[in-house]
Amino acid sequence: MLIGKHLCRKHSWESKLTIGIALIVPDGVILVADGRQSHPQSSEPNAGIEDNIDKVVPLTEHVYAITFGIVQATNSATMSLKASLKHDLSPEHMRCEIDASIKLSWNQLLGELASDVDVNHPSMRAALIVGGISHDETFISASLQGTGVNQPPLLIKDSFQFIVLGGEQQQAKDHFAQQLEDIVRNHSWSFSEGPHNVFTRKIIQGANNTIQHIAELDPTIGGAVRYAVIRKGFSGIKGIYSSDCK
Repeated sequence: MLIGKHLCRKHSWESKLTIGIALIVPDGVILVADGRQSHPQSSEPNAGIEDNIDKVVPLTEHVYAITFGIVQATNSATMSLKASLKHDLSPEHMRCEIDASIKLSWNQLLGELASDVDVNHPSMRAALIVGGISHDETFISASLQGTGVNQPPLLIKDSFQFIVLGGEQQQAKDHFAQQLEDIVRNHSWSFSEGPHNVFTRKIIQGANNTIQHIAELDPTIGGAVRYAVIRKGFSGIKGIYSSDCK
């Protein structure tokens, strides 16, 4: 959705203050995100909350994105990025494209907002976490834009490295790290079984545990949890977390 006069007049916007979790596994990437969307500056705090929003977006067959924050910016950024991924880019080049797309979309959003919109509101952030296989390399890259945000885009490529975006005040990163440590200790990776195997299901379950833990502490988090599993030698798959993942 493009920002419009009605949105500016209401001083409200759709925001996906996501918990996004992205993990590199030995032959691919797993992305997991919650499904809640809200209107942070609405006069009615619970007005317009939706719990079945799909924040896991396919960009190519083997590259997916998690969208985070202001919908008007992330929608524009994903469309721009998808158009630029017609060639098999290196992860380093991918990082540059991700950063450029979210920066451009964020600056366009700021130029369209009404002058009395509170740009310092904590929800005024937009980010993409992008992960998958490109140039025959597994990677995860993320770029975050917002008032007061001043950090370079991230790029990771090593097995069992991960990025958690959102839930900082509730120590979401530490919670997921403990889940991951237990999984790695108790389960072995299978290259031949896929695209799902016991390990991928446990990872998705662990990510869901972290999301549910944060949701108990933060009402802006929740809803249906979606995931994508992208592995070498298999087609990328996407689903909604359920008991099937256990």
